[in-house]
Amino acid sequence: MLLAQLVGAVGGLLIFVAQVWVAIAAFRQGLFWGLAVLCIPFVAFVFIVLNWSDTKRAVIAYVLGSLMVGWSANQLQLDDVLRQGRGHQTSEA
Repeated sequence: MLLAQLVGAVGGLLIFVAQVWVAIAAFRQGLFWGLAVLCIPFVAFVFIVLNWSDTKRAVIAYVLGSLMVGWSANQLQLDDVLRQGRGHQTSEA
């Protein structure tokens, strides 16, 4: 369980770093792009597509972080289900 929590925390941090990375790349293109990426939904996706060579590493980091968070959530849910299953077992005489 501790491993799953640690992996989830590292994955969340990786997602955060990737988003900051894209925002920095957007501000390097110009003030408009930077503010648009931060304030307007889905503009980051458009920026990533238009500037793939500058943002592909950030996308890889984002995907890796998402996979880590997903794995962690799955393991923690599985652990919770197994614990509940053990607690609700009834013995029939």
